[in-house]
Amino acid sequence: MMSRQSKRTMRRLVYDILVADKTAQKDDMYLLSKVIEITSSGLTAAEKAILIQLLRKWNECQLPSFNTVIRARRYLQTKHPEIIDNETEQFRQNEEREYREEYKS
Repeated sequence: MMSRQSKRTMRRLVYDILVADKTAQKDDMYLLSKVIEITSSGLTAAEKAILIQLLRKWNECQLPSFNTVIRARRYLQTKHPEIIDNETEQFRQNEEREYREEYKS
C-alpha cells in the first residue's frame, strides 16, 4: 500500500510532468513512461530503456489500455463472483476504503 505521503508525492510528480509536457496530457502511456524515468531507481539502465520504449509504443501497437482490461475484469467479477480471489478482493476493499477516507469532502 502506498502511504499518504507517497500518494501526495506521486500526485505532485504527475502534476509537474503534466504542466511541463503537453504530450503527457494526451497519452497515459507516455505519462507513465515519464514517471518511470524519474522513479525507477530499482531498474538497470537497459531495463528502464526497454520498459519506456514499450510504453511509448503502446498506442502505436494498438494494445488495450490498462483501464479497459481492468474495467472488463471488474464487470466479469461482478457477474461471476466465483472468479474473485478473496485475498485480492480484501486488499482492493482496503485500498478503496483508504482512498475514500483521503478524498472525502
